[in-house]
Amino acid sequence: MRKISVREEALRILIEVEKGSFAQDLIDRNFKQKDWPQKDRGLLNELVLGVIRQKGLLDWILGSLSKYRLENLDRRLLNILRLGIYQKRFLSRIPDYALVSESVNLARLSGGKKAADFTNAVLRNYLRYADKIVFPDESRDLALNFSVRFSHPEWLLKRWIKRFGIEKTRLLCQFNNQLPPLTIRANTLKIARGELKNKLEKAGFRLELTKYAPEGLIVLGGGNIFRQQSFNSGFFQAQDESAMLVSHLLSPRKGEFIIDLCSAPGGKTTHLAGLMEDQGEILALDIKREKLARVEENCQRLGLNCIKTLLLRGEDLKDLKRKPEAVLLDAPCSNLGVLRRRVEAKWRITPQKIKELKKQQLKLLKRSASLLKKGGRLVYATCTITPEENEEVIGEFLEGNRYFSIDKTCPSFLKEFQGDEGFIRLDSHITDLGPGMYPLFSMDKAFMVKLVKK
Repeated sequence: MRKISVREEALRILIEVEKGSFAQDLIDRNFKQKDWPQKDRGLLNELVLGVIRQKGLLDWILGSLSKYRLENLDRRLLNILRLGIYQKRFLSRIPDYALVSESVNLARLSGGKKAADFTNAVLRNYLRYADKIVFPDESRDLALNFSVRFSHPEWLLKRWIKRFGIEKTRLLCQFNNQLPPLTIRANTLKIARGELKNKLEKAGFRLELTKYAPEGLIVLGGGNIFRQQSFNSGFFQAQDESAMLVSHLLSPRKGEFIIDLCSAPGGKTTHLAGLMEDQGEILALDIKREKLARVEENCQRLGLNCIKTLLLRGEDLKDLKRKPEAVLLDAPCSNLGVLRRRVEAKWRITPQKIKELKKQQLKLLKRSASLLKKGGRLVYATCTITPEENEEVIGEFLEGNRYFSIDKTCPSFLKEFQGDEGFIRLDSHITDLGPGMYPLFSMDKAFMVKLVKK
């Protein structure tokens, strides 16, 4: 049986992403199913996420090299060419002859001699004329220049330049194109953050404390932390710092009944349980059974007993015996605040999709509000930076719900992100440290606000 190469596997995943799957989910599943050496795991991750992240730049280059319109090319052939150009431009350790040979062999497997000859011609053209490719002039068309240089959709950059200005848009694009740091949350029911840090450092890992979330640690190096016994023992959970702050804004209390309306994969749900010291009840909802299975797996590993899962169908929540004291709505959104992780999101979102998401978010918010008891708390959160999905959703909701108001109380470490109106925006604090370095502000972008039912 012929062994599948890393580049062939990367190509397969790229095709699946174009059909609608999420790249990181496919990579994670692949790593569970196949025992790749660590070097190959790193290359597969780099090739898939890198090609998607830099697709705009790669397609501009290919458009300059080929007489064919890219949309008319076979999708497998197009992605083989993207892989080849990406390796030359971003992975300098790969020799030119190996890059061309690997790509041509891949094209031959996919489309025969004609595809192989075409791939060979395009890549050799790039090797000869790479320094002669003309890019858009920044002084004539800034948005198009940024779109190619930073590989973001042009329509999105026009929006950001108008809203944020040129310099912040540039920094935001650079931030989005960086590899995100791995952040973990200590399960404080089992171990204190400082103790976990010491334990992992003794195992050879380099870590630093998160600046805001009191349970967070940023993993700077040391290997695969999820193969450590500390992970299997439930001492920590992977979670970005911005997501940890959402649970702190809800401020759950021991003994409360809380509903997490869109709970999977369970990072915020299990954090709420930890903050409640596993005393009370959390009802974790989602519309897909396989997603709820991930919540249940995390609960079991972390040793949590107060969380119950429920597959949400239609009007399932009409007959609740008890109204919750608090509801968390981590709403489905455009993911424009987490483009470092959801690399395909920027290519999928459109202005029309944002309008559709806004309607869905407002519907979910109204549903969440109807569940809450008087005096109860509701946190609305997204991982996007579009006003339509954030401030406008809250504004329209409050206009039609006079029994709700914004509650500005929040933990002290959230105060610097809170505006006068009570909205908490994690979309600033970007610092330019140069290529390949993490910004001081390494959190994902997010929006959150706490509402109270009068």
